[in-house]
Amino acid sequence: MTPKLVNRILRISLIALVVITIAGLYFANRRLVEIANNTSRLRSQIELSQKQVEAYNLTKIKVESLGYVDELANKVLPTNTEQSAVVAELSSFADRSGLTVAQINFADTTSSKTQTPATTPKGVTPIPISIQFKEGAKFENILEFLRYIEKNQRKTQVVNIDLKPNDKDRSLLSSVTVRINLYTKSVTATEKKQ
Repeated sequence: MTPKLVNRILRISLIALVVITIAGLYFANRRLVEIANNTSRLRSQIELSQKQVEAYNLTKIKVESLGYVDELANKVLPTNTEQSAVVAELSSFADRSGLTVAQINFADTTSSKTQTPATTPKGVTPIPISIQFKEGAKFENILEFLRYIEKNQRKTQVVNIDLKPNDKDRSLLSSVTVRINLYTKSVTATEKKQ
């Protein structure tokens, strides 16, 4: 081996070593960038998950602090009609409005003649109630009675109002019938057993 040949072999080896080192650094850099991107993505997912957990915990605390909502829901949509309470409320509304109740009738919801409105949600049962007032009622008193029904916590809907004016004094009404639907929660078979 001549010194020229050794010099050439060393140059080629050196060039090959430089090329291999550059290629190694290039591929190592690509791998490090990929790992850094994955780490960054995972870190952002962890931060997002932590924020979601915090939001969940805040919501949980708010829901726990709103424990009265179930009680309010049971007042708005009771599981039974509580007829005596309904009669007392309607009589009180009538009395405060300056009206005298002649009769309050609850329709039989189990009969096939009672029609459930098409817009009634599943699990809710309307109880038709008819309220008749004695002769001598004034239109203003009927409006006041309807305002009391509107402000009531129980979910009700006025279905029909029949007004017949007095033949002698048109400011008075000889016959007034207000038909309303009182909405209650339907009791399922499992709830009936309990």
